[in-house]
Amino acid sequence: MKEEICEKFQIPPEPIEIKERAREARRRNPELKLDSLAIWFYGIASYFWRFWGKELKKMNIDWPGFEKCLSAWKEDFISWSRDVVEWKKVVQDIRTHIPRMKKWLDAKRGKIKIEGVFPLRM
Repeated sequence: MKEEICEKFQIPPEPIEIKERAREARRRNPELKLDSLAIWFYGIASYFWRFWGKELKKMNIDWPGFEKCLSAWKEDFISWSRDVVEWKKVVQDIRTHIPRMKKWLDAKRGKIKIEGVFPLRM
């Protein structure tokens, strides 16, 4: 089932403009590590939503929920903006976690009960 879900979510083109803005923010103020803020401010979540939103909605994953889930990849996005990790690798990891996102959001909303701790990422 995971493979079927992943196929619905194609890898979007690398958002070079977001990457460059994150690099510029870090270059200007390296001590503040603003690249993380720049990645979110310049819309990494909405970038994904443009490509995947329709399919995510079909799975009852809404915009606020998706944005919250995507924040679990903050460090990965920073590594991508610094050329430590490839875009494709980050996106593939997110894609494989989409079923888990749905389950995590359903648990947060009280739609399902999960015993114990259920981290979004494994």
